Amino acid sequence: FSTQRSIVQECMNFLNSANKEQLKSLKGIGEKRANYIIKLREHSPELFKGIDDLRDVIGMNKREVLTLYCMHTFIDIIAIYIWLVYTVPVLLTGTCTTE
Repeated sequence: FSTQRSIVQECMNFLNSANKEQLKSLKGIGEKRANYIIKLREHSPELFKGIDDLRDVIGMNKREVLTLYCMHTFIDIIAIYIWLVYTVPVLLTGTCTTE
């Protein structure tokens, strides 16, 4: 549960700080939503605090929120896998054992 919460918080932090192009790189956020988010952030820098804000603030539906969340989680899983396979062996042994 705490991992899920930290992933959501990471996502909210990204939405609160990303530039227009970074926002548009997310599935479900196009030109119009990116511009709207940036405009709203001028008045409220911590615009997004939780998943419900995606629906309430920018009008994402449940499916769009789920897609965005799943994509973010999938990217985190890949990053963790790469870290486990390549970094941990080096930290433990001082050499890369995957070569």
